[in-house]
Amino acid sequence: MTIIDEEAPDVDRLDALKAMFFAVNKAGIADGEHIASYQLWQIAKGMASGELFLLKIVYEQRDLFKKAAPNGYQDWEIHMAKSSGHEMKGLVGLHERRLTELGLLSPRFLPDLSGIVERNARLTDLGMSFCSNIETYRLEVNR
Repeated sequence: MTIIDEEAPDVDRLDALKAMFFAVNKAGIADGEHIASYQLWQIAKGMASGELFLLKIVYEQRDLFKKAAPNGYQDWEIHMAKSSGHEMKGLVGLHERRLTELGLLSPRFLPDLSGIVERNARLTDLGMSFCSNIETYRLEVNR
């Protein structure tokens, strides 16, 4: 809770922190699930709001991106920039690097780094779990 007291996170970051904290403290979960939730909590603590925003957009676009006939990283970047509303590929690229570093998005490949795994718009299983925790938390809070 020190992070909330000392850093005064913005709304998106606070929601992510609360969602991961909720997942860590869920009763009746297996040890493995508890460990994974704790690791997601640690990841959330180090994320900036721009990274969380891009992750949210990717999660929302994971099915629509497949239908957009993508052709590599450049199409992914343009699609996410348009979907975000700011249409700034530079911001997408900036935050994409950190999300890839954290293992939430699959890395780019090919010599020119244009190759991407298009499944789930590049969300890894870790990224899907992270977003799923936020979605579950919001559903619980809104009951």
